[in-house]
Amino acid sequence: MSEYSSLKATINANIKANNNHEITGAITNSVLNAMVNSLGAGYQYMGMATPTIPGSAQTPDYKCFYLAITPGTYTNLGGLVVADGEVALLKWDTTWTKVATDIASVQSVIKDSPILAGEYVDGYYIDRSTHEPISAAGFGYIRYVVNGKIRKLRISGKGVDSSADTLVFYKDVSPTNGNYIGSYKYTGNADEEINVPVGTQLICLSAWYRGGEIFKLSEVEFWDDPDFGCLFKNELIRGSYINTNGNYVSSGSGAIRKILIPECSSLRIKGTAIGGYTLSIAFYSSYETHDTTTFIKGYTFSGAVDQTIDVPKHAKCVALGEWAKGERLTISDVVCSPRTTDLRNILTNELVAGYYLNNSYGLPTASTKGSYRKFYNPGIANVRIKGTAIGGSTLSIAFYTDYSNIGGATYIRGFTFEGDVDTIVNVPENAKCIAIGEWLTESLTLMDAGYEKKQVKLYSCLDKPFNFGNNTKKAVFFGDSITYGATSGSGGLHNTEGYPILLCGKLGLIYTPRTDANPSNQAVSGSLFTTNPNVSEQTIASRIMATSFPADVFFIAGGCNDYNCNALIGDLDSVAANELCGALNNICSYLQTNYPNAEVFFITPINQTRGKTQPTYGSGDYTQNEYRDAIFKVATKWGYNVIDGSQIGFPEENGDYKDLMLYDGIHPTELGYELYAKTLAGLIL
Repeated sequence: MSEYSSLKATINANIKANNNHEITGAITNSVLNAMVNSLGAGYQYMGMATPTIPGSAQTPDYKCFYLAITPGTYTNLGGLVVADGEVALLKWDTTWTKVATDIASVQSVIKDSPILAGEYVDGYYIDRSTHEPISAAGFGYIRYVVNGKIRKLRISGKGVDSSADTLVFYKDVSPTNGNYIGSYKYTGNADEEINVPVGTQLICLSAWYRGGEIFKLSEVEFWDDPDFGCLFKNELIRGSYINTNGNYVSSGSGAIRKILIPECSSLRIKGTAIGGYTLSIAFYSSYETHDTTTFIKGYTFSGAVDQTIDVPKHAKCVALGEWAKGERLTISDVVCSPRTTDLRNILTNELVAGYYLNNSYGLPTASTKGSYRKFYNPGIANVRIKGTAIGGSTLSIAFYTDYSNIGGATYIRGFTFEGDVDTIVNVPENAKCIAIGEWLTESLTLMDAGYEKKQVKLYSCLDKPFNFGNNTKKAVFFGDSITYGATSGSGGLHNTEGYPILLCGKLGLIYTPRTDANPSNQAVSGSLFTTNPNVSEQTIASRIMATSFPADVFFIAGGCNDYNCNALIGDLDSVAANELCGALNNICSYLQTNYPNAEVFFITPINQTRGKTQPTYGSGDYTQNEYRDAIFKVATKWGYNVIDGSQIGFPEENGDYKDLMLYDGIHPTELGYELYAKTLAGLIL
């Protein structure tokens, strides 16, 4: 059994801890030692075998075995084959047999480890042009590191000017130009943290003996979320530079590297730039197409640069100039994290050239002057379309039930715009594809309307506690169809008392039904705060200012229709009836004069999954939060209570919860009205 002790010593020397949580060295070591102990008496350990074990075919006259971890055919041991990554016992008992262990070899375990271990190869360097190993006996060496989970590493040391790249990333374990992702070149002293591109399978540290170049790598941070965005897809385009309007211009001295940026919000650019009429860095809304139609913003630097730049919200690609006269720039992500699900951008998309979207059933129609871009819709409720449209017989935006087959039977509806456009359009609930036209000079961009052009903070303001008199004070409600109680029934829309009667029961307020001469529910379906020539319903403001019967508590909920009709907001001190602030100021002035002792609650619009139902009614262009904010500011200016409707809990996106709480994306179901009343009562009490 003395040879067994030798085998254990060999295992202990070759199988070591490597910090990999999947197959650790300690586990491998323990299992192999247990295997040795279970072999039983009579087998002699012969040592570590290799495919080229010397001598002739072995046929011992005693039972023995080898430990084999090197892949290949073991000709002198019965022709047994050990696979790559396999740990095997090659056992002799009148014939040679292999006992597979189902344990990864030390080389395989190291490859899967995030620890920076790897293969050292002397006499080679990584060429900067081909990105492949080049023979250079006595001058260069390469250390190959197979990457598992490293997100960020630190490189430190000293570099010299040479034709060798310093640090190179590949998407496969083979260091070929086809697998090349990106690289860094250092001259002089270096000490920097570097983000490892997503998808990197091989990291190469290429050093050049001449001049004493020497580098060290160490891990800084590991991946803990496979969806964590980072720079990964990139491409070098030779023979062009980027001019100041974002176009690529042919030049034998130019080169451009374009890099996909899926989720990064800011980038660090560092290196040396030459300035002049070329852009050092440019952002585009498309990875594939780089021209004036996709160009967003660019920067020109001169000399040494080390700067953090905000990434435009809808940038999909960043391009770096690599001008042959000496421009050398690198970028890394500074802040790189997934955006929240309620602010999702539209992701999957495709440009289709040679067609336009005909306004007859949304059919793609052949034309050399036309093109359209189609987007997969992941469930977005409304989109913002912005740019310049040409009108005519082409659709600016269209919705379809199928992404792969658009037009005809899959067409839902579309819009044609002319001239400058910047509006929010409702996305049909069953739309799986959104397409925008790109005819001739038509230049349109599309974005999830959740990315609001103004990020407005929303608040409630309640002067608690409230004394509602225990069923001695009468409540009155003003608003639109949501307050009126329009909900779904088997025969279409039918009227109920809605949330007001439920809320009064919870607060201990008097509620008089619609059969009363002065009912508590004074809401009118379709009404706005503001006047609008296209809306015939009486405004909320005019109904309140026509009220004279006794009332103690006022609940005023509106703004949804003002938002849907693009009503103007106006200044905070406005008194214009066609502006939201003006209508609200008139309401507050009337209540303060005629009901000075009343308790007044304004309720801002609840969430909805439908976009603007009539996007071309008015001339205003605001987000729903801006209407909420205006109501809050005017009401609190007059000293009244305000409840933020977005806090009530209605959904903002389509789905099962929407179907449960909102019948048509705007009006609550019976269960939705219960949610409304319960939440209001909880906020008020």
